[in-house]
Amino acid sequence: MRPHPAYLTEPDLPLSRTIALATGLTITFGCRPPCVPPPTELQVTLRRHRFEPAELHAPADTPIVLTVRNEDATAAEFGSAALKLGAVVAGQRQAVLRIPAQASGCYSFVGDCEADTARGVLVVGNGI
Repeated sequence: MRPHPAYLTEPDLPLSRTIALATGLTITFGCRPPCVPPPTELQVTLRRHRFEPAELHAPADTPIVLTVRNEDATAAEFGSAALKLGAVVAGQRQAVLRIPAQASGCYSFVGDCEADTARGVLVVGNGI
């Protein structure tokens, strides 16, 4: 059986061209900087049934890593309907919450067990 004529007439790619093509593809697709900015790290402490600080600030369109420390002896539930997240934090412990990038605005949060005193707000961007 005879090979297809195209195989007989096309020269093989030289090794240098193959390496250059592979390197170009690696640089183009494999080594690009990530499109997502690094997360903003914030911390809030629940002490004597109040959040300290009660107002947190973060840039818009940036992921947030929020550490919630509970310095009270009893467990507390951190919740935010606006951010669609919640966590129970045992007494004398902490929880790390990952919040996706948010648009500019004010997002309230509460300690559900002490909702009358444990209140706070996350101001993202210019807060509008």
